[in-house]
Amino acid sequence: MESSSPANIPRWAPSPSPSRSLLSPVEDPRIEPSPDHNDYESAKDGISSSSSSMDRIFPFSNAFNGTITSTCTVSVVEKSVEAKGAYVRRRSGTMGVSLTWEDLWVGVSDRKGGQKMILQGLTGFAQPGEVLAIMGPSGCGKTTLLDALAGRLSSSTQQRGKILINGRKVKLAFGTSAYVTQDDTLMTTLTVREVVYYSAQLQLPNSMSKAEKKERAETTIREMGLQACMDTRIGGWSRKGLSGGQKRRVSICIEILTRPRLLFLDEPTSGLDSAASYHVMNRIVKLAHRDGRTIIASIHQPSSEVFELFENLCLLSSGRTVYFGPASQAEQFFASNGFPCPTLRNPSDHCLRTINKDFDIEQGHDGIPSTEEVINTLIRSYESSNTSKQVHHSVAEICQQKGGALEKGSQANFITQCLVLTRRSFVNMYRDLGYYWLRLAIYIALCLCVGTIFHDIGSTFGSIQARGSMLMFVASFLTFMAIGGFPSFVEDMKIFGRERLNGHYGVAAYLVGNTFSSIPYLLIISLIPGAIAYYLVGLQKSLEHFTYFALVLFVCMMLVESLMMIVASIVPDFLMGIITGAGIQGVMMLTGGFFRLPDDLPKPFWRYPMYYIAFHKYAFQGFYKNEFEELTFPSNQAGGAPTITGEDILTSIWQVEMGYSKWIDLAILFGMVIVYRLMFLGIIKFSEKVVPMIKAVLVAQLQLPNSMSKAEKKVRAETTIKEMGLQNSMDTRIGGWGKKGLSGGQKRRVSICIEILTRPKLLFLDEPTSGLDSAASYHVMNRIIKLAHHDGMTVVASIHQPSSEVFELFQNLCLLSSANFMTQCLVLTRRSFVNMYRDLGYYWLRLFIYISLCLCVGTIYHEIDTSYDSIQDRATSLMFVAAFLTFMAIGGFPSFVEDMKIFERERLNGHYGVASFVLGNSFSSIPYLLMNSLIPGAIAYFLVGFQRTFDHFAYFALALFVALMLVESLMMIVASIVPDFLMGVITGSGILGVMLLNGGFLPKT
Repeated sequence: MESSSPANIPRWAPSPSPSRSLLSPVEDPRIEPSPDHNDYESAKDGISSSSSSMDRIFPFSNAFNGTITSTCTVSVVEKSVEAKGAYVRRRSGTMGVSLTWEDLWVGVSDRKGGQKMILQGLTGFAQPGEVLAIMGPSGCGKTTLLDALAGRLSSSTQQRGKILINGRKVKLAFGTSAYVTQDDTLMTTLTVREVVYYSAQLQLPNSMSKAEKKERAETTIREMGLQACMDTRIGGWSRKGLSGGQKRRVSICIEILTRPRLLFLDEPTSGLDSAASYHVMNRIVKLAHRDGRTIIASIHQPSSEVFELFENLCLLSSGRTVYFGPASQAEQFFASNGFPCPTLRNPSDHCLRTINKDFDIEQGHDGIPSTEEVINTLIRSYESSNTSKQVHHSVAEICQQKGGALEKGSQANFITQCLVLTRRSFVNMYRDLGYYWLRLAIYIALCLCVGTIFHDIGSTFGSIQARGSMLMFVASFLTFMAIGGFPSFVEDMKIFGRERLNGHYGVAAYLVGNTFSSIPYLLIISLIPGAIAYYLVGLQKSLEHFTYFALVLFVCMMLVESLMMIVASIVPDFLMGIITGAGIQGVMMLTGGFFRLPDDLPKPFWRYPMYYIAFHKYAFQGFYKNEFEELTFPSNQAGGAPTITGEDILTSIWQVEMGYSKWIDLAILFGMVIVYRLMFLGIIKFSEKVVPMIKAVLVAQLQLPNSMSKAEKKVRAETTIKEMGLQNSMDTRIGGWGKKGLSGGQKRRVSICIEILTRPKLLFLDEPTSGLDSAASYHVMNRIIKLAHHDGMTVVASIHQPSSEVFELFQNLCLLSSANFMTQCLVLTRRSFVNMYRDLGYYWLRLFIYISLCLCVGTIYHEIDTSYDSIQDRATSLMFVAAFLTFMAIGGFPSFVEDMKIFERERLNGHYGVASFVLGNSFSSIPYLLMNSLIPGAIAYFLVGFQRTFDHFAYFALALFVALMLVESLMMIVASIVPDFLMGVITGSGILGVMLLNGGFLPKT
């Protein structure tokens, strides 16, 4: 390569280490040649011969002052494309998949109404038999590029540019592609063998026998090095299972079962050590070479051995292409532009460190160019190079070849999928204590309470009201508690979403499997608790009457589960979903005919159609007909008949429609189950999903002493943020379901920021570089080491996969096979207040649901008057407000659990004590609870027409406020004992149910 004077080329090295000579690529002995491998080998020979030394011709030119001219007689990219195409075409019966993208732009809308571009004009290709690595710093657009190529971008993004498969604009189908996401969404109760085998039964065609599918599953498990833990469960909250790296390999196993022709891998080595990373990637590369697969992988921090496995490299920075071409020549590209790789440094680490501008505060002085200048230099050089031109030419050539049209791969038929999904779901429900077994225990406890409170109810006139109250409690509150299964539905939906996107099965198969697998458990939950309540109370004791009672209870629970499945498909977030589902059931309960009798409901909307839509109508009427028909009670009317029949009670007291039998009510309930499940199917097919929310963290002032002013604390916080390379995202929210925020690596650095604010004398770091690329890992650890040297800090760190530069920072190796109380309270109150303000699900959604419910109460009981009949109406409206609105405060339980996790971490690190947390949480919640009491309370109070003096309303609002605060306090106690969403919601619901039973509204006589 000829160049102008070296003085005209900026030279830069990240460390004083001398620059090393460039190494010639060597043939990988791990790749086994085959007789028809000649074309591929010739391409490799071409690459080797064209990149043997620094003196050889190099196809790059610089685009800044002092140009470098270069020529290339043989295009390495073109030769590789031609050789690969010939190699794949000669594979017997194998049609490869070529993927190209040209001038690809992806953007999202920003707050100001403009557009923020994530990807900017990218062009590239992926060929059969090759592995393309996508690399770059955190937040550079790696995952976005993968999602765009796989057709998985969300509807909130805007995309332009051409993405073609074999030169055609087609959608990817099952058997053609597979996608391994960053998140390992697996069924935690199953073993590795079961997870992979069930997936094999779903994906592999019926033409394969069960033995062949089992053999394929076990072979794939062994290929990923998981043979030692085949019978180990994945693990969850109640049982420790696989490590993070093992779960990652299980996720890869599932997606390579079908040997897809196009495989997308989003950080496949995340959580793996260097040895496991190499073996996993080596196996994937062998699959690509052996079967002509096209593999595109975003990679975070590859070791030198892993980096050498890649044929091509796409290097990104801030959504722009820094380099696209043979991975073996990336090092030479950097060297030709004045940024040679130091001796003994991993080339991939060097590339990432060179283009990582998050830590630009350490550069841009003493004549060293800033990282932004370095990136611009490299981008200009690449865009003006022969390699860039060759990439565009290769893309055009691949598109012109118009490869064969893709055909959908064969898989298990619908019946097989339904059977497998039913069996898998049944096993999961059996092993998951919180799915049904805890609910069974709570239901038994509640039904024992019902049975003892209403024990031997008798047949007096007063027992009429008691029977109605007891049956209402069973039909309303026992079924209401089925929302406790919502967290499990959300987890199932995550697994279903991943498998559906990869084409493992359809919505209908999932729906059938989930429905049939839940039936035995719902029958148990209906029969055992139902029998306890039924016979202890002393309802009609014939088998027919009890069978009907249990069937209605069973169908109502199935209805609520169907409703929560619909909610989970729209709002896949624990907190938002529980509150939404509770609100919907509250409206149905209000209009079911118990709280206000059917004839008293306002005709527009509430009587027609809401009364007929609410499933409680048919449950109440079915229960009442089943119990009161054929019974006779003494009458308390003076001068009237001495007795009153059950039929008269149904028509005059409960206003039940007697034109059809109780079995019609049951049939309507069954029909509603079918309608709800079909609604779920329709919503899944046409609605977009969202992801859960993670609350923003504001911690800087909690740990720093009062001797520091606010300005000093602010400077310390901002300095620490810059030291961790987060200056460009200072004002970016952490992110969650409602807003995309920081990347995983950036969140990791925020956590480190929080802990080094006080410059502690002893610092423990549990895998501080997890989720960071090599450049970010080096800068973060280098900063921590400098702090240790400067302040005499003792640092103990567990480390997973350090680069050579990070490893050199450590002195010793162990190899194994805060502020005063008042300030803390004030800061915690302010932080919690901000978190509650920004988290839509904490109080704002509850406020919206409360307003909606109180509007319902106000319009249903509007201008209640002072007649004799209004006595019961006033009592039921007040009971609904006092019981059900406060009951809905359990919807905040998931937020309490998240707060407890943060509290435990910060308390263990000595940031503050329990008292500070309790006071901060209590005071920060008061304004929101007051708002949730005053606004909805005023709507209900004045629309209904209660006493309109200020004194009476103030008491009403204060009683509602204190009741809400009491339930929140109860749920905080539960969260401290049962730190699991599902178990906590069910436990809290059971406690509130017992309190409601004993509150005095549901009388025995």
